[in-house]
Amino acid sequence: KIIPMPPFNWEYGQPKLTELAKEGIIVKKGDVVGQIETAGVTRALGQKKADLEISQADLAKMYVEQDSEIKQIQADIMTAESQLSLSRIGMERVKFESAGKQEGAQLELQVSEIGLEKARKKLLAAQQTHVEDLRIQKAKIFQIESAIRTAEITMERFTLRSPDDGMLEYRENRRTKRKVAVGDQFWQGQPMLGIPDLSQMKVLSYVNENDRQKVHVGQF
Repeated sequence: KIIPMPPFNWEYGQPKLTELAKEGIIVKKGDVVGQIETAGVTRALGQKKADLEISQADLAKMYVEQDSEIKQIQADIMTAESQLSLSRIGMERVKFESAGKQEGAQLELQVSEIGLEKARKKLLAAQQTHVEDLRIQKAKIFQIESAIRTAEITMERFTLRSPDDGMLEYRENRRTKRKVAVGDQFWQGQPMLGIPDLSQMKVLSYVNENDRQKVHVGQF
């Protein structure tokens, strides 16, 4: 089985291999066989946690501000409704008055109706805007929380563990063209270490022609 370079976000930088168990040792499944540096992940994780606190505070502030705005608009609607009621009463009072007074009262009624309609539309627009603003802010928080979870998982994966029982084998680093070593850097998914299955192994050997007759199939 292969132990590849774990996936990581490029904002963590180019992490190096900082610890490595000795090649050829026998390991058990779950044994630690190496360590990738976590400085970049730790730095990014700290920043994301700070960003999360700020974004959550902004969300709480948004709730308070939106509630205050809605209450103010609702108060404006109540005022507009009261003004409309007064305008209607005014219309009744000038019912038998001159045409000029009736016209003035009618204009006042129209203004009151328009004012109430504007207040109601303002409430609807504010509610729609608030829903969208909250959606955007919550999505931002979700993204930050996802980044935090990713960083925490990466921290765990950067501690390299054997996937099975076997013998630790160093693989060739394609960047250096030599076996992996402490200080090396890798691409995501690049094989670093191997754990050969010792129960099934092939041995390549050369037998002297004079000894050929001494070798048989199944011989130990």
